[in-house]
Amino acid sequence: MRRPRVCSGDPSKKRSSTSPYGTTTSVAMIEHGIQLVADYIEDYWEEMWFIDMLNQLLKYSDENKGKFDIVAAM
Repeated sequence: MRRPRVCSGDPSKKRSSTSPYGTTTSVAMIEHGIQLVADYIEDYWEEMWFIDMLNQLLKYSDENKGKFDIVAAM
């Protein structure tokens, strides 16, 4: 989906130097996503059977988030 111009910096510009698709992120959005995952785990931990996912969730750190593909996919 095309990104609204208002999300690309100066809304008066027709084109942005960044990709016109997808969305950008912010610290607040990342923290919100992490909180959603934490809430999900708290509610459904007994139903989680994928060992690799559980291991990645236990070891996850924001500094090394590139090593945690399963967590990012959540």
